Amino acid sequence: MKKLWIFLILLTLWGCQSQKEVIKDRQEETVEEEVSEKMQEIYIEIDEYLCKAELYQNKATQELLKELPKSYSMEELNGNEKYCYLEKTLPTSSENINEIKKGDIMLFGNNCLVVFYKDFKTQYLYTKIGRVKDIDEFLERLPKGKIELTFHKEQ
Repeated sequence: MKKLWIFLILLTLWGCQSQKEVIKDRQEETVEEEVSEKMQEIYIEIDEYLCKAELYQNKATQELLKELPKSYSMEELNGNEKYCYLEKTLPTSSENINEIKKGDIMLFGNNCLVVFYKDFKTQYLYTKIGRVKDIDEFLERLPKGKIELTFHKEQ
């Protein structure tokens, strides 16, 4: 009888743990769906090739969207990013990103737009702008040195 009680208690505890895992998985799925729903899709043009990108919903991206379509002459920096200084400043919500991923689009300070094409760790503060969706295709078409990128709201 004692073994039966122990078995029932263990079964109950296991069921509670499994239920917690199911709830956690559902919460994570909901957060992922909310994030993708909140992101606005735009296009980045490189030499007549259009690449999709997603923008985060924040004040900086709202202001950036008002300027599109817009071409930016972007310089090379550190062998991992293309950047340009914007004509006007944007609102910031800077945070310590810790790790940059290739395809990240960020704002450094309040007027430096950066598109990263390599992964690396960083201690700098950035405002998240968005990310390039098909980064491999983007990287294949990304020339070395100074480039011209045009950001479009629609294709």
